[in-house]
Amino acid sequence: MLTYDTGAGITRRLAKTCACLLEADKAQRDIAFRKFYNLYEARSEIMHGRTYRVPEADRLETLTQYHELLRRLWCMTLTSPSLSSILEGTDVTR
Repeated sequence: MLTYDTGAGITRRLAKTCACLLEADKAQRDIAFRKFYNLYEARSEIMHGRTYRVPEADRLETLTQYHELLRRLWCMTLTSPSLSSILEGTDVTR
């Protein structure tokens, strides 16, 4: 839904889209971008079996924060019919 492009850099594209959807202020978008990027990277390490790259004490908290961020993103998307319609388009349309 957030990207149709299949090239390299999926984490960066998803982080950019998420930040732009959630934050209007540039400084806040930059913070949201970094947060999503870091959480997605850690999530990927955990989900792909590379748990040794994420400290055991941080794993559950990382997944919880990622879940909360995704929930916020879905709430934003689902409560805006126009936004949902735009996101269903192609990368060029968005």
